[in-house]
Formats: sequence, C-alpha cells, structure tokens
Amino acid sequence: MKVTSKAKNFFSKKQLNTEEEKLETKEVKKENTFEFMPRIEAIEEKKVDKISDKEILDRGVELVESISSSRIQGSKEEREVANYLLNSTEKFFGKKGSLEPFYVSNFSHNYGLMLIGAIFLIALITFAFEPLASLFLYIIGLIVLVCRVFFKKDATTIIKKDISFNVVNELDSRAKTENTLIISANYSSSRNWLLNRFFPINSKAFLFANGIISLVLLIGLIVLSAGVISVGLEVVVGLLLALQMLLCLCFYSFDKPNKNNKHGLQSLAIAEMIVDYLNQHNGLVGDNTKIVFVAVGGGTDGANGTKAFIREHFKNNNDYPNAVAVSFESINENTLFTKNPKNKATTIAYERLNKTPIKKHRALLKGYGTNLFDSIGVDAVAIGESIDKIETDFNTIKDNGHVDREFIEEKFYSYLPIITDLLNELKGNK
Repeated sequence: MKVTSKAKNFFSKKQLNTEEEKLETKEVKKENTFEFMPRIEAIEEKKVDKISDKEILDRGVELVESISSSRIQGSKEEREVANYLLNSTEKFFGKKGSLEPFYVSNFSHNYGLMLIGAIFLIALITFAFEPLASLFLYIIGLIVLVCRVFFKKDATTIIKKDISFNVVNELDSRAKTENTLIISANYSSSRNWLLNRFFPINSKAFLFANGIISLVLLIGLIVLSAGVISVGLEVVVGLLLALQMLLCLCFYSFDKPNKNNKHGLQSLAIAEMIVDYLNQHNGLVGDNTKIVFVAVGGGTDGANGTKAFIREHFKNNNDYPNAVAVSFESINENTLFTKNPKNKATTIAYERLNKTPIKKHRALLKGYGTNLFDSIGVDAVAIGESIDKIETDFNTIKDNGHVDREFIEEKFYSYLPIITDLLNELKGNK
C-alpha cells in the first residue's frame, strides 16, 4: 500500500510499515516537526548528571521564566515554545523526547460561537415577519450550539485546520514495563473572554439560565408559529433571542502579543520538576514502572492535546500498561477534580493534601485530563483551581499570571509525596 508523504508523516511511526521508514536512521531535525516529520528516537542515552534539589527547582523555574509569549493553539509561538520545551527536557532528563503533532481547528475555535450568534441574529430578524421560519432557524442554531459547547464540534471544523504539538519525554523502566505514571500539564494559553469583563459569573447558574432561556424560546416560538397572537409573548421572545445572540457573538476575544504569557506555566514547572526529581532519584521508581512527562498543547486548557495524546498512545498504540495519570490544571488552589473519588490516585492526593475538597468535576474548562483519561479506564486525578465562578478577565488572573519561585517550591514539596505514594503503590503491581 502506498502511503502519501503528508499522511505517512502525520501518523505515528508505530503505525508505519514501509521500507522507506525502515531505512531511516537519522534523527529528524526539530525544525521539520511543523511538516509532520516524526522524530526517530536515538537508542543511546545521555548520562544524567546528579544535581541538588535546589538546582532542580532552579532550572524548573528558569524553564518557564524563559517563555515570554502567549501560545495560542496552532500559532507560531506555540510551535516555538514546544521546540524549546523539547530541547530543555531532553537536556534535563538525558532522554530523547518527541514532538507529537495533531490538528486543531482555529476557525471553529475563533469564530464557531460567533457564527451561531449570526444564526440567532438571522432568526431574530426573521421573527419580525415569519415566526415559523424563525423557529426553524433557532432550532438549527440551538443544535449547533449544543454540539459546540458540549462536544467541541461544529461544521466549521472542516474549513481550516492548524497544527499543535504535545511534548513527550519518557523515563523508561529498568525492567519490563508493567506500570506507567503519566505526569502532565498544559503549556499553551487560552484566549480571553469578552463575556465576563464586568462581573463574576457562576458557571452552573450560567448554564442553567441558558437552558431556561432556550426552553422558553422554543415554547414561545412554537406558540407564535401556531398562529397565537400575543404582543407580550412576542416581546419576551424577541428580547431573549437578542440576549442569546449577544452571548454567542461576544463570548471570545483575542490575546494581544505577550498578554497571558505566563498563563498556566507554574503548573508546567511543577510537572517538569517532579519528573526531573524522579530522574535524579530513580530509586523511588519501581524497576517495572515507566514515567511519562507530557506538556500538552492545543489550547482549551489542554483538552485538545490530551485527546491527541490518548488517541496516539492508548487507542492507536498500546504504549502505557496499567497507567495512572496526575495532571496539574492550575496550582492556585488544591481542589481535586475527579470522576471517581474512590480511585487510588484521588484517595492518595486527598490524604496528602489535608482533606482538600474533592469535586466530581462537571465544569466546562477544568479537569479535562481527569475526564478524558477516566473515559478510557485510566486512574486519574487533576489538581487545580475551582471554577465555580468565572472571574472577570479570567484567563489573565488564573494561575497568578506570573512565576513565583517561592510559591512553586511550596507546591512542589506539597505534591511530591502524592507522586511518591503512587509509585509505592505501583511497586506492588508486579
């Protein structure tokens, strides 16, 4: 079977079975990763120079302090930071890592809700002279809205696709791999929200209110389409339709250069430092346990990158047996996000963090790592910040928006016992 160059290079190298691929012996240059060239990992490993805990903390902080741009999914800046993280982690861990490309739909991400707002606008204009046509338009807009918000899919995804990257580095087990500990954080940055510039919004109340608005609109449009004449109902329907239109049209804005340039990076520093520490103190890791560091890209608080990572390593390939995943979503708070509070990872994190609140996470943004890993049967927990309220200028203030060394050091020593306890549990799985 002939595989086209573009298609071949985008698939996992484990999926390829061509003579051309077998003959490749050189490592592909990092500059080519944007053209989907798979990295061929070197067999030899560098000797790890032993360093102190202070040096581990110093270079973890330096890693993220050196990042000075926002990293919107699919952007040139995101690609540059991905290469920088790859180079740095290879140097720190003494292991060859890889950039794993995946498609993201920036057109949908930028304009999807705005186009839904445009449908509602047409429905509002049509409502003035033909309620039945307005009803059909509103139903179409509502269906697309539900698909966009809850399933992250809509028709605009086919229009234009860009490329994001996950940065993956593995500390191989000394014996046959029987267990895997995945430690992840998101390195890409999100856009700002116009919707919440003026006052905090309770996310659950916001969803509930929109559900009520949609129900009232559907009933009102059906009644008016049936020929019932009611000026009061017409006014209510018109106002609610205008409100929902504005919510969609005004939901997103764009980051200016260098704005939110430190968003989420303290969590990335923690993940890198923990893996660095385990690499320096490999006696903590069982002989049959592999450690996987992954910095996920793709915006949306790591949702797209986590999906791509799961697709590559769990669905396309069975790379990580008996996996446990710990993701750092944000470290301003120690809220634990989980779908199953009785899982081992959640239990250990709960005990180590002094009875921190545990949330069965159902919010729109946080806990993607937990939700997505849990859906494939992986024991997972996310440590992060509660999102019961969407604060004003949300993406700028979350995770402090800057790098605080003392704060990172405090969290590092707070979270490290969770990881070591999990490793002790995995040592028993022989």
